[in-house]
Amino acid sequence: MKKRIFEILDILVRKKINIRTSLDYFVHVSGHPSIKELKGMYDDLKPNCVVPVHGETYHVFKQAQLAKSFGVPHSIAINNGDVLMLRPNEYKVIDTVTHGINVMDGKTLVDIQSKLFYYRELLGEGGVFSVSIVHENFKNVKDINIVSYGVVSLDTHANIISYAKVKLSEELKQLFNNGAIKSKDDLEDKSKLILKNYFVSRVGKHPIIIIHVNNV
Repeated sequence: MKKRIFEILDILVRKKINIRTSLDYFVHVSGHPSIKELKGMYDDLKPNCVVPVHGETYHVFKQAQLAKSFGVPHSIAINNGDVLMLRPNEYKVIDTVTHGINVMDGKTLVDIQSKLFYYRELLGEGGVFSVSIVHENFKNVKDINIVSYGVVSLDTHANIISYAKVKLSEELKQLFNNGAIKSKDDLEDKSKLILKNYFVSRVGKHPIIIIHVNNV
């Protein structure tokens, strides 16, 4: 939308039209009617009931108050999801229904607030590291394998992975020796923290880190 507005401004400038906007002058044009204009509308229409449905909650309730002050017999402020009963001289909220914004994700309808999109944003910004750790009864590390997707370019991938393995192996060895890791959860949490700090300092990113732990 913003791009389209500037395209229109460009057309006007080419026609040597002098443009004044809020960027240059203190000007403001509202598409909303004034209180005087609203009163005129209510006086002309003489509604029996007013149910404001547009704007923020403050605007809805303010509009309902205005309608009542202008002599409208029934004025009801509702919220999203409210079920309103409309009968002659009987207007009231009788129920609520589940509401929200859903989007089609493939063939599935998903709530726009779903963490699905949060994780996709993280994947888009930082990529993902899949880490496999093989240990021996929480005493020492037998093997570490790391695969990355969308985190670093191919020309730096080998060095980043190589140093990550060394860093993780050294710090886990120290933690094993200190008895700081006694469970699978401990190993996963400590490994994620080590790798998170490493990747932030090395590549400046916060990738999603998936840990797979196996005991031999």
